[in-house]
Amino acid sequence: MYYCQAASSLLLWIKLFYYAKIFPETSYLVRAIISIAWECKVFFFMYLIAALAFADAFRSASEYQKTLDHKDDAIFYDRYIDGFVGAYLYMMASTGDINKTDDVLTFVIFIMCSVFMYLMMLNLLIASVGKTFAKISET
Repeated sequence: MYYCQAASSLLLWIKLFYYAKIFPETSYLVRAIISIAWECKVFFFMYLIAALAFADAFRSASEYQKTLDHKDDAIFYDRYIDGFVGAYLYMMASTGDINKTDDVLTFVIFIMCSVFMYLMMLNLLIASVGKTFAKISET
């Protein structure tokens, strides 16, 4: 029941956002946001692939750490979804669970994830959005 209510509420606000095209002051912005989202679909696909790659790396490093020594407060990703959530949090520059481990491999993967996802992919997204926005501005 609550899932349907949450989904319908989100769809209602998205529809209200779409109706902002009626006004001349906001129609340009709505059109720009829709065009940018559509043009960035390949980027989002590549971002998903990178996120899944780092999620698998974190899960594999967690399995390796579990075989070495089991600590009660260590972070272990037993399932892929846990690794994906952990990798997603690391991509958003959150270091919450990385402090619970002293494994060098996990820390190296965390640094690689931070550099690749936070610096490189963010710059690619900015360049893609800038290109699309310039194309919209010309018309």
